[in-house]
Amino acid sequence: MAEYPGGGVRICPLDGDGRRCGPVEHHAGPQAAVRARPEAERWVWRSTAALHPRLLDAGLWVARCYDAEAAEAILLGHEGAGGAPRSLPAALARLRRLPVPDDPPPRAVEPEKQASLFDPEPGVPLPPGADPLEALLEVYAGQVARTAAARHPQRMRLLLAAESAGTLVAVEMGRAGLPWRADLHRRLLDELLGERYAGGREDLEPRRLAELAEEVSRAFGAPVRPDLPAEVTAAFRRAGIAVTSTRSWELRRVEHPAVARLLEYK
Repeated sequence: MAEYPGGGVRICPLDGDGRRCGPVEHHAGPQAAVRARPEAERWVWRSTAALHPRLLDAGLWVARCYDAEAAEAILLGHEGAGGAPRSLPAALARLRRLPVPDDPPPRAVEPEKQASLFDPEPGVPLPPGADPLEALLEVYAGQVARTAAARHPQRMRLLLAAESAGTLVAVEMGRAGLPWRADLHRRLLDELLGERYAGGREDLEPRRLAELAEEVSRAFGAPVRPDLPAEVTAAFRRAGIAVTSTRSWELRRVEHPAVARLLEYK
């Protein structure tokens, strides 16, 4: 799906190599295109952040997509060019061996307004005369070929699919927020960590963590703070046990009464 000035879009079916395999259709906008093709297995477009909010506004939900600009960023990183411009015009310029335009600077945020993680950045325009649909098809076919040439093609396909799925989730989270209840969250923390000590002091550990810290110190025979790896490794050295870290897999190899409490504390 490619957008055109005035809000219209053009769509066409693609084969497994990312090539056009059917007629091009014109629609008034992305909403009309999605309604016209409810059987579409996956939508390929330039940017989820630019298109998906308009679909959600129209009461439409897309289950699967391929975000060409998100995919470009991952492929560039895999090819050792992480951080290079990832926009569709930049990807097209690389394919055609033309000067590559920079990505736009981050969106400025008003001082009194909190930035949103999922706000779309302003787009980079295509070169004059470039057709948006043909540009998208050219870049997508190139990405399909680059994916097939990766060291582990199937893993790369899964990674690109997951990244595009993440773009859909990000837009939906930006629209609906997270299902969240502070009282339930507090109850879960209290069940896991124990209630905080009376007085509301945030600098004190929850009761269960404090109890475990005391048990760790008792097992070592001296005060030890479990949240400080240097103190824990030093305590083991004093006990004649050499450990290089406090990672769980290494602690499980150690025979010492403090190990069980340390693992529970973690």
